[in-house]
Amino acid sequence: MTLRRASARLSLISVLSFVTFAVAFSQVSETKYDYSAVATTITAGCTSKVEQAEAIYKWMCSHIAYDTEHKIHTADACWDERKGVCQGYCELYYRLAEPLGLHCTMIPGVTKDSKGAISEDGHAWLLVEVDGGGILVDPTWGAGGVQDGVFVRSDNDMSWFSVDPYWMIFTHYPDDSTYQFVDTPVSREAFVQLPYIKPSLGIYGLSGKLFYEQYVNGGITSLPQFYSLHATDLGIKDIPLQAELIPGQHYTFKIAKHTDSIMALVHAGEFVYEDKWRVEDSCYVIDYMPIAEGTLNIVVACGNNDYSTAIEYKVAAPTVQATAQIRKEDPYRLPQVKALDNLHPELLAALGISGEELLGEIEQHGLEALFLLHKDAALMLQDVDVPLSLYLNVGQTYRFSIRPRGSSRWAVFNEGTYLNTWTVDEATGWQTIEVCPTKPGRLSVSMGVPPDMKQYRAVLTYTVR
Repeated sequence: MTLRRASARLSLISVLSFVTFAVAFSQVSETKYDYSAVATTITAGCTSKVEQAEAIYKWMCSHIAYDTEHKIHTADACWDERKGVCQGYCELYYRLAEPLGLHCTMIPGVTKDSKGAISEDGHAWLLVEVDGGGILVDPTWGAGGVQDGVFVRSDNDMSWFSVDPYWMIFTHYPDDSTYQFVDTPVSREAFVQLPYIKPSLGIYGLSGKLFYEQYVNGGITSLPQFYSLHATDLGIKDIPLQAELIPGQHYTFKIAKHTDSIMALVHAGEFVYEDKWRVEDSCYVIDYMPIAEGTLNIVVACGNNDYSTAIEYKVAAPTVQATAQIRKEDPYRLPQVKALDNLHPELLAALGISGEELLGEIEQHGLEALFLLHKDAALMLQDVDVPLSLYLNVGQTYRFSIRPRGSSRWAVFNEGTYLNTWTVDEATGWQTIEVCPTKPGRLSVSMGVPPDMKQYRAVLTYTVR
């Protein structure tokens, strides 16, 4: 439930709030400026109170920096210096809203950072009366944050405007419980135990009330990291609601796109673009099994921008059981197989070479690089049983078995030496030849090019040493 949607309830709360805090705002610092013209300019084109409130919020996030020296607390100083602490932000917001008939209440309290630490100096945010109700607004947090003593401005972070109180209570605890706006007020002790969750999850389409109730009841114990940059690009329908994923287990991601952005899943060197996901109910869906320790990210690119992370998970180190499960389901994805040079899993699988076969060669013979494959090899061959290593030795005999598609002429070339003494199994279509390379350099299994078959195209290529 958001403050604006609960208009019947909030219209009463809003009236009580502004009466209660009339004394508080009579103590707002005196001003020497008339902010009417500035407020009118900032809100030009707005047709409702909520649009005016949003315009002031956006202006402040774009123009006011946080005062890292903690000296600026008043509206006028905040305006003059274009910076301030939370009270300076709130007072300036109040002064800009006042000429427009936008009533504001400053809510004092404490906040929690991403490490769970409670602010020692307290904090202030706003209840702003708009059309039919009130909304919670924190222009200070919306503007950005402080890293290593330096203010870093956010890029159009709307997650702290019109905040669902069920999201707000995860990070903001008002001194007066009236301003929690949740069905059952939270004690200070319970607030300390709640995890740090930013309201950008609400922009992603997740229910703050549902999250709050599940946390209180123990249904959720941790969450992945959500980044607000792409909150308006994606709509989350079904994802793992846990911070850490386990290798060897399957997880479903079902995400809608609200913009023309491009989405992908990134993990352990795999970049799974959205065109590899399936589409269900206007959403992109993928069932995915993480394989290695590290991170798993849902990334998004908008326009010509590079990909950036929207959702980030930690992935635990694989256990022996997890590795066995991955090996059983898809050994091509094991790190030692993925490390092979010239690896093309889809093409190799189309030619009948399994990941388990590659894994066996790695474990038994230290295979590091695969023979080279022509990109159209699967169109020319159904199956192969050939040496897997890129490197062959002079004087050593090797067996090549291939099952071509259709009628074609095949030969083996080794630096000018031509061999086509194949043994053919008419029943199965397999052709077999044994070759002992005599010259270092290139060795290829090649197909005759129609129509005369006098020219050959290399399909499988090796290096003889």
